[in-house]
Amino acid sequence: VKPEDFLRLTALQELLGGVAHEINQPLNAIMIASQVIRLRVERSHLAEEQEAFLTERLDLISSQAQKAAQIIDNFRSLGDHDESSDTETLFRALFDQVLGLMGQQFISRGIDLICEMHDPASLIKGTPQVVRGIIVQALVFGRDAVQAIGGWHEKNGIAYKRILNATLSDEQGRCVFHLVWDRGQVLDWTALINPNAYAGLKAAKSILSSRGGGLKLTDDALRLIFPS
Repeated sequence: VKPEDFLRLTALQELLGGVAHEINQPLNAIMIASQVIRLRVERSHLAEEQEAFLTERLDLISSQAQKAAQIIDNFRSLGDHDESSDTETLFRALFDQVLGLMGQQFISRGIDLICEMHDPASLIKGTPQVVRGIIVQALVFGRDAVQAIGGWHEKNGIAYKRILNATLSDEQGRCVFHLVWDRGQVLDWTALINPNAYAGLKAAKSILSSRGGGLKLTDDALRLIFPS
C-alpha cells in the first residue's frame, strides 16, 4: 500500500465516526418531529380520511429516517477500532450489516441477490471489522462478475438472468460462505473480469489463510472458509 493511500484510509477511518454522528443528529430530529406531529394529528378533529392520509405519510417519514439511521450505524461499524482478534461473532449479523450498505448496488445493476442462510447461528472467530471487510470484498467481486457476464450475454443477444446466490453453511465446525453465479455461455469469464485486479480479494485470501481459513475462486463460485 502506498503511503498516500494508507494516510487517506486512516484519515477516513478517524473521520467516519464524526460524520456518522453529525448525520444522526438531524435524523433523530426528524423522527422526533414526525412523532410529535403525529400525536397532534391524532388529537385533532380532522376528517378520518385526512387523518389517515397524514398518519400514513408521517409513518413513512419516521420509518425512512430509522432506516437511514441504521445504514449510518452499519457504515460507522466498518470504521470501528476493534483490536480483539479472537472475538466470536455471528456471521449473519455481520453479513446483514454489510448488506444494509451494499444492497442498493445490486438492485441498481439489476442483480437479484438471493440469500439462503441455512445456519444463521454460525459463529466465526476474528475481528468484526476485518470480517466485515472480507464480506465486502466478496460481494464486490460477485457483483462485478455477474454484471460482466450479464453484459456479455446482453451484448450478444442471449438471455441471461443476473442472479447471485449467497449461502451459509457449517462444514466440520467451520462457517463456509458461498457466492454462486451462472457463467452462462461465457467460455472464459476471466477475460471479462480479472480476479488479479482485485487487491481487496487478495488481501481477504491472505487473512483467511493465515488464520486457518481459506478462499477459493472457481468459474462460477467464490468460497470463503472462516475460522471458528
